[in-house]
Amino acid sequence: PRPRRCAPNTLVGADGHCCGHVDLGGLGVADRWADPARIAFYRRLWRADDAAAR
Repeated sequence: PRPRRCAPNTLVGADGHCCGHVDLGGLGVADRWADPARIAFYRRLWRADDAAAR
């Protein structure tokens, strides 16, 4: 089966629930819109990949 997709550095268990995050060593205050924008970017890539696979 295809691996489950998620935002970078997020671990998703086989049941679909978030089970952890990795690489948080440099975590700090940042742009509040950076992560939603990144997730939207990856979502578009995944949809394009799915469309190309059809």
